[in-house]
Amino acid sequence: MRKQVIQWIVRHITEEGLRSGDRLPSEHKIATFTKAGRSSVREALQWLAGQGIIEAHAGKGYYLRILERAPIHPSLPTVGIEEIRDLTEARLVIECACAAIAARRATPAEIERIDAFLDGMAAKVATASSIYPETIQFHLMIAQAAHNRTLFSMMQVMVVPWLVAYNARLASDVPDRAHQEFAIHRDLWAQIRTGDPEAARAAMETHIRDAASVYLLAYEPPVAAARKRAGGGGGGGGTARRR
Repeated sequence: MRKQVIQWIVRHITEEGLRSGDRLPSEHKIATFTKAGRSSVREALQWLAGQGIIEAHAGKGYYLRILERAPIHPSLPTVGIEEIRDLTEARLVIECACAAIAARRATPAEIERIDAFLDGMAAKVATASSIYPETIQFHLMIAQAAHNRTLFSMMQVMVVPWLVAYNARLASDVPDRAHQEFAIHRDLWAQIRTGDPEAARAAMETHIRDAASVYLLAYEPPVAAARKRAGGGGGGGGTARRR
């Protein structure tokens, strides 16, 4: 249920055109609109807070903390909503298959190697603001463990250097992001490591969709806000603004 609540909150942010500093609906209202339990709502809010998307203000609720970003570097192309959506669709097809097959085909040596790689990631989070390049390597290792040359070749095509650099910079802007990235990929590997293809596929799908939601938030609020000012409607039951 947490996944559905996250999706509702993301949709509410985009449709209402929320900006940095705007307050989200209360836990009670979110539970009412989503028909989810309060524990699922709290988990969803805590996950979004961990991604650096929202922040909790004691006694006041949750507020959007995304800031409008300046261009990262003139040599890096602008990544738009369509590019992220296209990449997400491709990842869902290719990486979910890789995870499911790797759950069955990974050799003991590959399992040991990925375990050691995650240990190295854990050691790095103490000093790094982001471990995004390492997470890319992790995903490539999963694809290799599937032992399907076509899938691995397609994975390599998706890893475009400038896109990796772009997303690495975005990730480094989020406080404590390295710890979050490590925890997410540790839990993902735990599901693949069970040897259950369906559990591995489901874990990878959730991971990819959650990641896409976070990156899309960097672009969609201004678009939604522009539509709203032009007379478009919003959804999600109203928004309180911080004064």
